[in-house]
Amino acid sequence: MIRPLFMIDNSLVPAALVLGALVLHPVKIEAADPDQNRIRAQSLAVSCQGCHGSQGLGQGTIPAISGLEKNRFLERMASFRNPDASTSVMHRIASSYSEEEWALLQAFFSDRPPN
Repeated sequence: MIRPLFMIDNSLVPAALVLGALVLHPVKIEAADPDQNRIRAQSLAVSCQGCHGSQGLGQGTIPAISGLEKNRFLERMASFRNPDASTSVMHRIASSYSEEEWALLQAFFSDRPPN
């Protein structure tokens, strides 16, 4: 017997439905433990601290990132994704982080007092 190509074996239907539901409605998986986000933020912040200092207070011509309001921090990071950004270093760095990682970094540095 020749089976039409559009028929699905009944044993695959539940898996196909679940996969289809995930594709059509993605689920954001968040860390169950808030400490995991804090640890992840500390890990991400290490690369920032090389230039901005351990507390994010800036050094010389490097601006402070500690204590910045959330939207300001996220807007600055988004602006660095622009290939025409004035600083190629921040363009490369900002482009490597996801928006979720930016939010983690913002939360990490917002806990530090501003310069």
